[in-house]
Amino acid sequence: MAMIDDFEGGSLEYLERQANTFPEEKAIFDELRDLYKKKLWFQLGVKLTECTRNKFFQTAPRLVELYENFVQKFAKCLGPLNFGEFAVAVSNQHSDPAAGIEFLSSVEKIAAADPQSALMIKMEMARKKTEAKEFEEAKQLIEAGKQAIDDATGIMEPSVHSHYYLAAMEFYKAAGPASDYFSNSLLYLTYTPLMKIPLEKQIALAADLSLAALIGENIYNFGELLQQPILNLLRNTPQEWLYHLLFAFNSGNIQEFERITSEHKEQQMVPKMDFLHEKIRLMNLMEMVFKRPSMERNITFMDIAEHSKCSIEDVEILLMRAFSLGLLKGKIDQVDQCARIKWVEPRVLDTTQIDTLKDRFSTWSAEVEETVRFMQDNAPELLQG
Repeated sequence: MAMIDDFEGGSLEYLERQANTFPEEKAIFDELRDLYKKKLWFQLGVKLTECTRNKFFQTAPRLVELYENFVQKFAKCLGPLNFGEFAVAVSNQHSDPAAGIEFLSSVEKIAAADPQSALMIKMEMARKKTEAKEFEEAKQLIEAGKQAIDDATGIMEPSVHSHYYLAAMEFYKAAGPASDYFSNSLLYLTYTPLMKIPLEKQIALAADLSLAALIGENIYNFGELLQQPILNLLRNTPQEWLYHLLFAFNSGNIQEFERITSEHKEQQMVPKMDFLHEKIRLMNLMEMVFKRPSMERNITFMDIAEHSKCSIEDVEILLMRAFSLGLLKGKIDQVDQCARIKWVEPRVLDTTQIDTLKDRFSTWSAEVEETVRFMQDNAPELLQG
């Protein structure tokens, strides 16, 4: 009993000292003290989570000190998710990844009883192992995390998914491939409110996502990315060219692609320029097919060569590449020098592409009405049954 009293006395003295040292933050420390004295563990957990987003506590090592002098004594009483969020924030204020991992290992047993809190802790450990370039261990943790999510019964909290996809996207950013970074980043944004991501990190993420979309293999659908509000943060920044380059790719605009890449010969793009030239031509071919009505998809090699700005000799290779990637389906007629396209990969459309589709629906509707009128005028006995 005396030990418990000593713990409580030490915790309250710590809060009192902090309130006196930082009088502008006195209200926070007073609220923490009141919730602690009343044993309102749920409300206290919520308040501690709020503290992790408070500018005062974001200065290291204030959260570490708060944990060691206060939270540590009643950590098991807190709600599992609140504790997990707080522990992750504390680990980020340790001096290096190794110290952060050591801290997370020490609190792992507290979170072990709750699968979601335990997963949160594990994913933060994976992030730190990635930062320490311990890629094999990080990958094992991420794969185990994915299995835990797949095997979970019921609905996991969005914050748990957010921690998983953050760990996954940072791992694939460091270890590759770009396509895996791209898909995990989009899922991270799905589960993470932008207000929880610092502005400078939002801008960096938007730039990284754009690069991943451009250089990632098998990424030929930019529509979902172009709808992300985070992408607009690139405007009026040195990375604005990426924003415009994405739209050039999405519409298959080869002329705009060549203009932008000639003006912004970024070092990270140079090794991929041959791939990017092929990719923009494939996007151009997809857009060309998409804009044509289904009855006008017998396209000559000459039309493709002119539209995609390549030689006639390269058209067949371009078509075969599109077929092998599953972007188009159809047949190549070498004798007649034409391609008969029957299918183009569905994509998330931008407003311009939706307008094109709307015009085609209007045309189709008019043709149907004309057919109906023809039938009514020429075969009334069939329609009247």
